[in-house]
Amino acid sequence: MSEIRIINPEINADLEHFYAVGKAVRNSVAFQEIGWNDDHGLDQFIGESNLDLQLFTAKSNEGIGRVAAVKFDNQEEGIIGWFECADSQTLSDSLMNAAIDFLKSYGCKKVIGPINGSTWNNYRFNKTAEQPILPGEPFQPLYYIRLWEKYGFNEYSTYETTLAPNDLFEPMTMAEGQELAEQFNLKVVFYPTEPSSEFLDKMYDFYHACFQSNPLFHSIDKEAYHKLSNKFAQILNAEHSLLVTDKEDNPIAVTLTYNDVYHELYEEGKIKDPLHAKRRLLIKTIATHPEWQGKQIGTLMINLVHNLANESGYEEIYHLLMFNNNLSATKGKEKFVTKKVREYAIYTMDL
Repeated sequence: MSEIRIINPEINADLEHFYAVGKAVRNSVAFQEIGWNDDHGLDQFIGESNLDLQLFTAKSNEGIGRVAAVKFDNQEEGIIGWFECADSQTLSDSLMNAAIDFLKSYGCKKVIGPINGSTWNNYRFNKTAEQPILPGEPFQPLYYIRLWEKYGFNEYSTYETTLAPNDLFEPMTMAEGQELAEQFNLKVVFYPTEPSSEFLDKMYDFYHACFQSNPLFHSIDKEAYHKLSNKFAQILNAEHSLLVTDKEDNPIAVTLTYNDVYHELYEEGKIKDPLHAKRRLLIKTIATHPEWQGKQIGTLMINLVHNLANESGYEEIYHLLMFNNNLSATKGKEKFVTKKVREYAIYTMDL
């Protein structure tokens, strides 16, 4: 039998216990050459008036586990996230029962996860491997999927990380790309390494326009977005991240890349796995404003980024965590015939 503990996230000792449970589970079962760091994104949700949040931990003679349940005011579905658990169906089921009872009390008819609060934070299960091939990639013990599916969860949406070809059909220089953009009265620039607050406010509005049709998308305030952007700036690959703007310098499209920290650690001898021996460019974000979709702006940007990467001597180019129904991802596959190397999923269950 499992002992369930309800965690009060506003009590520091309780919250540290919740984090400690997750770390203890991962340290006992997960791939360790590249250490696992907990997602402390919970602090974005604690005390917020537009949601209800409840944390649970569980303990039995089979191990320990934890889970969080979130109900946003403007969403009928409940969210389950921050799930970590020993390989015990009984223990996992007890956590799920507690989380789902909480969500039912708020009238939820469906639950979706794993999502650590929202898509601005960690989410998705890695269906392919327990070992991450790239930094920022979701990974977890594969038995988590079995625990969820046996409880009654089914796939809700899928994502892919793909390996793109180095030899593009349309080689293009930055000057040629700029010439094409000027036909639409647009300009192509490198993404700024030290963005101003005014610029970040424009990007905040841009992303909300791009992702508003995503049923899993939740707005965050500008202060939280600025913090996330400043954090990402530490790993941004400025030489291969591009922005398209209109005459008023409003963002129209963006392609963001970041550095392969795992390769850097391999080069330094801090990790040994030859999996990380190749120099890779990682494309994290491909987004085009809805008003400009269908005008080949995204294709222009991908052409430019790939050619810049080839000129810089990158051995492999990856498109990360692309939503399978995303227009940019679909068009990218049609244009460049990318090869799937990882698959991820979000799961759902009717209550």
